[in-house]
Amino acid sequence: MSDDSSEHAKPAWSIPAGLITTLVAVVLMQPIAALLVSLYPPIAGWSSDRAEEWLFDSPVANFVTILVFELLSLAVLWIFLHHKRVAFRLATALNRVRWRDLGYAVLGFLAYMGIALFALAALPIVFPIDVDQEQAIGFEPGSGTLKLAMAFMGLVVLPPIVEE
Repeated sequence: MSDDSSEHAKPAWSIPAGLITTLVAVVLMQPIAALLVSLYPPIAGWSSDRAEEWLFDSPVANFVTILVFELLSLAVLWIFLHHKRVAFRLATALNRVRWRDLGYAVLGFLAYMGIALFALAALPIVFPIDVDQEQAIGFEPGSGTLKLAMAFMGLVVLPPIVEE
């Protein structure tokens, strides 16, 4: 029998508080980030045509929007953890990695892929959707080193930092 009280410690926050914080960080911060980025063209004195082109067709604007969103989301999470007086290490369960954790990761990946493949096969049968449609990610493929670096940072590096 283990005497480790950390396994049975009372959670630092309730499920509704965690859900509300997650919704604020993920859902509410997206339009706020878009609004903040859309303020730049008028401040810079751009014409409406130039502003529209930059906001909707520019990988720089897309990257800045993602960056602002991720920073706002991190700020919401930091405020929540600071208010609850919970250490980041405790909130993220950063402990020593055990072999069992690797097994859980493999099982989770296999379950995710199985569910995703099932959904991709079943959804077009039930709903009129095109699962082969190209996904709009906001970055043009093969459009230069800087643009590819921004796409990599905006799609691969920044989101997992906030998500984890």
